[in-house]
Order: sequence, then structure tokens, then C-alpha cells
Amino acid sequence: MFGDFLHEEKRYLLDIDDIYDLDNGTVIVAEYSRFEYQFGIFGKHHVIYQACWTTKDKILVFSIEKCSIEDFFKEADVYEYIPDFDYDKAATFHFAHCKYSEMRNKCIPAFSELRSVFGDDFTLMCMLEGNMEQFHSAFINSKMGKHYIHPIHIIGIAPAKHHLLAIEEGYAIHFSDGGTGGSNEIILESMDDIEEREYVTLTQINYKNEDVRHRLLARNRALLVYSGRWNFGNYNLLFNNCEHFVTFCKTGQSQSSQARSFFQDAFFIGLSLIARKPQYASMVLARRLGLFR
Repeated sequence: MFGDFLHEEKRYLLDIDDIYDLDNGTVIVAEYSRFEYQFGIFGKHHVIYQACWTTKDKILVFSIEKCSIEDFFKEADVYEYIPDFDYDKAATFHFAHCKYSEMRNKCIPAFSELRSVFGDDFTLMCMLEGNMEQFHSAFINSKMGKHYIHPIHIIGIAPAKHHLLAIEEGYAIHFSDGGTGGSNEIILESMDDIEEREYVTLTQINYKNEDVRHRLLARNRALLVYSGRWNFGNYNLLFNNCEHFVTFCKTGQSQSSQARSFFQDAFFIGLSLIARKPQYASMVLARRLGLFR
């Protein structure tokens, strides 16, 4: 839902006075910054939402909370979310209220169940009245949680692949400078903008586990890092690059085949110099030029 919400036609900016015209069960979204959003269900002058926070023991947890509509508006731009499908607002509010009553004063550790840091998964579940089959059906044919690559040249010379993680249709999170020429950071971008700027077509990388559950987990890991609630560290070409990030999202482990390849190349070139056998360096050059794989 978060990626869908980012489209201008899917949201309407609200004023605090607009709440008197909202139906109970309306989905609203507070935007605090480009890194922090909160989805919630409006009803009876309150908002029920899934919060993400850190305990005194520095454990990341999720809980179902309720606050006044005035508190929800504090220091935020608040929007009404306008989905492509019709939903029963009364039933949505009822489901959200039941979940709040059920989960009140309880929390779910992120290490046992990683949910969306923006609470949009909980909101969608309320809109679907807890129907897991419909929830999964909504994402079966989507790009959510899929790994994409496109060709690049490091320093304009060395061929490589750039990696990104789609969060939903049209948007991806990746380690990039966004075409600014500045430092690489974890950013959110339109996939169309990436293709237009780089003059490329994105290619999907397939995994053994590509069901909705695994892709949702990958997407939630990406949002966890993007929001700043998980410090992935600064960009490093060899030790913390775009492939490390996307692999972490997909598998929970940070690694890069390109970095491994670099160190293998460095080993063979070093061996070539030490042993005075140029064929080792020739192997590296041939592979880099694509003469063999």
C-alpha cells in the first residue's frame, strides 16, 4: 500500500476541519518526513494504527495503538488514501477496533514477526477484514519484494550490475546517489525514473522462495532500513554496496557476489605478479571483457 499511496492520484491532503466529513473506517496517512509515515484507520474522532517503536532494552517491536485525531495531525501532513478498490469502511473500522481491543497492552517483537514500519500492512488487513487469501491475492502478480538489476560501469570502465528492491508497483529502494553525483544512500525512487535516467531496462532476479510471504518480508526489511530504524551503515563499494543491501532484504544476510569476484580477481592478479605468470592476469581480463563466464 505504501508504494501505491506515493502516487499523487491516490491521496488527498486533509485539513484538520476535514475530519468532520470523514466516514468511520477511512484510511488516513500521516507524513512526518520522506522517511517516516504512519497509516491508520479513522473512527469516532480517533485513529487506530500499528506502531513501530523501540523498548528500553532496544528491542524493536510492533503494537496496535489508538490516539486522538488531533495527535495524529501533530507535526504531520495527513492524507486520505484513495485505493483502486471499494471497501466497507464500517467493517474496516470494526475490524481495527477489535484488533486494538485484542492487542491492547501487547507487543510483537520484530525478530519474531517483521511487519511494516509504516503500518500499511495492518491497515490493508483491516480493509480486507482479516481475509488472508485476499491479502495474498493482492500481491501475487505485483512487483513487491522482487529483486531487480541493471547494467552499470564503475568509474565509467568496469562493467557491473546495480541492484534494487521493489517495494510495490512503480517504486524501489536501493543504495544510490539518485543521479545527483553525491554520496550513495538508501533512497526511494520511481522505477520509471531509474530506467529513464540510466537508459536501461530493469531485469528481475529470481529466487527459490518468491511467494508473497517471502516477498513481503523482503519489502518490510527494505522499509525498515529506509526509515532509519535499522542502521545498515554507509555505502562502501566492496563491503557494503547495493547488492549487499538487496541480498539482505531478500535473505536476511548481507553479501555480494560482485565483491567476491573482485577479491578473486585481486588474488589472481597478485598471484600473476608474484609467480610472474601473466596467464592469471589474462584470465581476469578475459572475464571482465566477457570473453568467458
